[in-house]
Amino acid sequence: MEQLKPMALGAVGGAILMSIIGFAGFGWHTAGGANTLAEDRSEAAVTEALTPVCVAQAQSDPEFETKFAAINEESSYRQRSALADAGWVTVPGASSSNRDLAEACLEALQDNAS
Repeated sequence: MEQLKPMALGAVGGAILMSIIGFAGFGWHTAGGANTLAEDRSEAAVTEALTPVCVAQAQSDPEFETKFAAINEESSYRQRSALADAGWVTVPGASSSNRDLAEACLEALQDNAS
């Protein structure tokens, strides 16, 4: 029985050490962490895919120059809201605008203007 105690402690210590190394070093995730990571990546992919739609909507607006100048005059905090108010961030089929899309679209429009 005395010989089992060091083996059991070694096995428990090894399992704990392997868990720490796995999660910290090898990128292991819990189910909840994996779901969060998947959601974040899918939202980023959707934003990236819809940014050209937003830019196209903005540039096809007959009042683009006037609205874009007004958006650029706003504070950086208010620019995303002003872009949403212009209606360019609401993609066809959606009922509301998306903050991440507004930020990406604004950056793309400002890059195109430079």
